[in-house]
Amino acid sequence: MQEVDHLVIGAGLAGLVLARFLGEAHERVALLDPSPAGYKIGESLIPELFRHPELRALFPALESLPSYAPKHGTTFIADGDVVYFPLASSEAGLSMHVARPEMERAMIDAWGLEVTRARVTSIDFDAHVVETTAGRFKVRGPILDCSGPAMLVARLRDELENLAPVHATWGYHDILAVDDERCASDYRARGWQLRQYDPRNRQLLTAAQATPWRASLTTQLTRLDDGLWTWQIPLHDGARLSFGVVSRHGPITPTRYRELARDHVSPCFSLAQPERNDDDDDDDDDDDAGARASDPFRRLHQRDGFARRARRAADRDYILLADAFAFSDPVYSVGAGFAVNQAIRVAELLNARPWNREDCERYREWSEALLRRATAAFNFWYSGEVFRDDAVAAEVQEDFLSGNLFQKTISSAYGAVLENSELHGADDPFAARWADAPVDDDVAALLELDGAALDGWRLARAQPCAAGLQLRWRHDDRPELTMLVEADPDGAKSRYVGAGPLALSYMRGIDGERPQLATIDGLFREFAARAGERGDDWLALLERVRAPLASPPRRWPRPAAALASSRRDGRDRARCAGLVAPLRWPDRAASTSASAATRDLPSAATRDHAERRRA
Repeated sequence: MQEVDHLVIGAGLAGLVLARFLGEAHERVALLDPSPAGYKIGESLIPELFRHPELRALFPALESLPSYAPKHGTTFIADGDVVYFPLASSEAGLSMHVARPEMERAMIDAWGLEVTRARVTSIDFDAHVVETTAGRFKVRGPILDCSGPAMLVARLRDELENLAPVHATWGYHDILAVDDERCASDYRARGWQLRQYDPRNRQLLTAAQATPWRASLTTQLTRLDDGLWTWQIPLHDGARLSFGVVSRHGPITPTRYRELARDHVSPCFSLAQPERNDDDDDDDDDDDAGARASDPFRRLHQRDGFARRARRAADRDYILLADAFAFSDPVYSVGAGFAVNQAIRVAELLNARPWNREDCERYREWSEALLRRATAAFNFWYSGEVFRDDAVAAEVQEDFLSGNLFQKTISSAYGAVLENSELHGADDPFAARWADAPVDDDVAALLELDGAALDGWRLARAQPCAAGLQLRWRHDDRPELTMLVEADPDGAKSRYVGAGPLALSYMRGIDGERPQLATIDGLFREFAARAGERGDDWLALLERVRAPLASPPRRWPRPAAALASSRRDGRDRARCAGLVAPLRWPDRAASTSASAATRDLPSAATRDHAERRRA
């Protein structure tokens, strides 16, 4: 039996990133997969996937992969409306279409990861023993499930729940020619309205205001009917098209799929005729049948009833990541970004301290909140609101197509910024340096305020602080808000929203929860839109205010304790409302006994950290 600190089940994006980041702090991390770098769907990648420098460093290698194609944004089509959602120039450079097997093989090679080819056959959760086709593993920490749609742990524990009757059929088609101008003229000839989302002003532009775009370099999503839509993703630098059909009304047969692909392929693509026709669906006797079966890009794929979730995202004995916890719909291509972001988050937790009840509860709450937000966003697509409502369009663009949703959670605001600082022995990053002169005029000039407000918020004060700039905002009918602006050119810091090379967070009162999106999103969206266009100027200002401290900043033991109390109150309310399933966790005495018997004692750094928290 092998003994390991951590066992990661599944070598998809979540598993690879988790193994990479855990490996920095733990010597023995086992990564299992029966077919490493095997075929997977998920070819449209959002900028959030490459936010961390470790992932961003891979980008040049991924651009050289045979299946790579640039991605400039997303085109939504329904009921005579065609709306283009462009990525900002900085985000377009961190987005792509690429075949997942190639990408994952490149990640394994670049990071030197060792993947054990093995299939899990059973798990003894109490003993933390995993039986596999490559032998038995004794795991000191929680079992880490990155098995994707297989949802291995949830299936073994009989804790799967259906979310929606979603079915998909997809395949790949050779592209003979690309003509973006033909695409635009074809839509105009049909009388369709071509519009464009304006990220600067967060609104949908009219047909007259929209500018031409290259639809062939976008992910194209077309709603054909109620609960029926298609995706179109160009691969291999425009030589191959991934075409999928998603239905909430039952499976899509091969014959029906080919009809829809023939009738609804984008006018910008001219496709080669398929190798087989509808009458050949069951005829696999030809010499090429074996080759088609072994090559995932030469056959059709079907997945039925895949919108499922596990009853809980984590417990004492396991943590479920990405699709191993829940998958509800493939509309916005957020799955890969979600997997990478979540893997980094879990690795940071486990590297900081042993898995505990508080971290488990917070992780579950965060996972549930993401699932609720994602499900609501899918309904925006099915209902057509993304075509009509500026606020909905802004949320879809920023939270899903760019990926800010994964940062914009309560735990990514003041509390996480403080905790990250505490773990590194730093002071409260929000603490103002009152001996330094305020920089109200500089900030107002960079934001082009000229006395005006941002979504109803007026700048009250801009003061240098321990981590950068502390901005205080006032509103006629809302509580005062304190914003933290930090330099973050690598996009690696905990934040609420990213704005070019800046990380933005906010301080909420410790005496109660601040209403989340309705209260502050407008301010952050407007700030990010303006600041992102002048990133170099903001970095210069932040560098200028980094003078030696005139007086030591305040430390913050009390706010952290009060914040923890506030979180506990919130969890109690959520549990009473039935939003969070009860934790499977032993009482204190049993936990102490089990820890002594099956886990290593905490390190000296962990004990020091615990002492600081108690102080």
